[in-house]
Amino acid sequence: MDYNGIDFIKDGAFSTLLGLEVLSLVGNNMKTLRPNMLPLKSIFSLKEIRLDKNPWRCDCNMKWLLNDMDDDFNFKNFTLIFYCGWPGSVHDSRVLKNSPLFTSASDNKERMFPGNTHLIGDAAYALSQWVMTPFKDFGNLSAEQKRYNYIHSSSRMCIERAFGALKGRFRRLRYIDMKDMPEVVKFVLSCCTLHEVCLANFDEFDAYIEEGLNANEEINDFQDFLRRRPSAQHKRQSIVDMLG
Repeated sequence: MDYNGIDFIKDGAFSTLLGLEVLSLVGNNMKTLRPNMLPLKSIFSLKEIRLDKNPWRCDCNMKWLLNDMDDDFNFKNFTLIFYCGWPGSVHDSRVLKNSPLFTSASDNKERMFPGNTHLIGDAAYALSQWVMTPFKDFGNLSAEQKRYNYIHSSSRMCIERAFGALKGRFRRLRYIDMKDMPEVVKFVLSCCTLHEVCLANFDEFDAYIEEGLNANEEINDFQDFLRRRPSAQHKRQSIVDMLG
């Protein structure tokens, strides 16, 4: 069912396919998922669902999926991780390097990013096998590299929208008048958790996005805290070649 322009799935649409092992909906027009759209409980043979290359809305109201998965189920591309506590002056790349995500990815990349998948990050992060970044533009980029940067930037907009929705819902995140750092961390994480609870209950968030986007800070300048590896550069170039 890949690349069929599907933008909606009727509840229980796959419930009669009792022998289904892989459900692939790659490259359609899906923007969000609701409970009962996917046969996670009714089809016990189902092992994998592929949902990449859909124009997902940020914060896709999919918290319910985490409750429906077991250890044997392979659901790609949706992981909720909150990490907070570093001063704002610390470079994004250094925060990542000291995060549990970095440790998990370093210890077991294939489990965190199966099938050579990766995250996308802006120029504040260093290029790695599991973080693809844009090319730095010194005026010498090829047309293909510029196209990659454009697509990369467009894809990253869902990240900006996600933070916009969070900051728009909890405006105090822009002006935290607290001095006790442990309490500040608790406050921020509480906002993130409550935001996810709202999304899990299908609360609308579009109205918050524009206001929250206006509050987003500019990224800090790139510093190469993580040593770029030839394998990561080769992977990025392969993506450039694929985009043509």
